[in-house]
Amino acid sequence: MKDTGICELNSDGKVIRLEKEFYRQGDVFKSRDAYKNRPDAPCYVPELTDTVYTAGDFLRLCKGQKAFADQLFDEVDWQHPEALLEELIRNEEWAECPNCGSFVDYDSGYGDKKCSRCGAEVEEQTA
Repeated sequence: MKDTGICELNSDGKVIRLEKEFYRQGDVFKSRDAYKNRPDAPCYVPELTDTVYTAGDFLRLCKGQKAFADQLFDEVDWQHPEALLEELIRNEEWAECPNCGSFVDYDSGYGDKKCSRCGAEVEEQTA
């Protein structure tokens, strides 16, 4: 997959060039190559903002769980990753372990019922 748009930073980490292109639902910068191969390089900039995200940011948002970070990066297409993360939890695609806080691929109750990190049971989420 080729990059969607261009994002260049100067040596101080400030954006010096940002060109967004349409990707699924909005105009963004998105680089799978940077995400996979350069964890500190810009890999995503959402629509309507100059906020730059790196692969390290996705990993941090997903509490160090690489498979969840990969899924979040793959699915984000216009919004901030934090907003998509909240949506995944709200829609019960992902759940947070009540014991250690790790993410579980809950899939509305049809997925994992135990945390892979600590083994705690994950129950139906209540609003």
